[in-house]
Amino acid sequence: MIAAAFVLDKEVFLQQTILLVAGIVARSFEHNLFGASYFAAGGWRGKFSVMSATAALLLSALPIAFRIRARYADRKPGSLLSRWLVVHRPEQTLFFAPIAIIVFTIWMKMNPGMVTLAWGIVGVAVILLGLLLSQRSYRLTGLSLLVLCVAKIVVHDVWNLSERDRYVTFIALGASLILVSTLYGKYRDTVRRLL
Repeated sequence: MIAAAFVLDKEVFLQQTILLVAGIVARSFEHNLFGASYFAAGGWRGKFSVMSATAALLLSALPIAFRIRARYADRKPGSLLSRWLVVHRPEQTLFFAPIAIIVFTIWMKMNPGMVTLAWGIVGVAVILLGLLLSQRSYRLTGLSLLVLCVAKIVVHDVWNLSERDRYVTFIALGASLILVSTLYGKYRDTVRRLL
């Protein structure tokens, strides 16, 4: 749909893209996260590979979304539906939808000892993507994930994890925070200009 919106330059395809992404996220949450083991005993039957592939496909549409955003920079949204769906910023939808799928999949279905570690890795990857693409909202999302990791460690992980999981989480999150602070320190002028 987004390729059709790009090639044909029709706003209706952008509207359909945004609605389709919303349906994909709803289906992913409803079926793959919460409903996959509804009729089966023994736990979750959904696959990380399905959720990962869904997120990867949505993220792969980002280059087209950025080109569409550049095309629509000077245009006003045509209809109320277009304004409501924010169709002139499709890169936001095509970024936040897969990130939500990844974060909630990790939270719901991963070993509790590794959730913080996985969120930290995703947070660093999102920050790097935000720096690469010069997107403030992406960087803030990555930083929010890292802050969430720190809060989860203080509130939950310190008290409930086994020693091994606790140490691995502390070391990995500490390394992630050092990496992010180094990147922000090294590219301080660029980051200030982008903020």
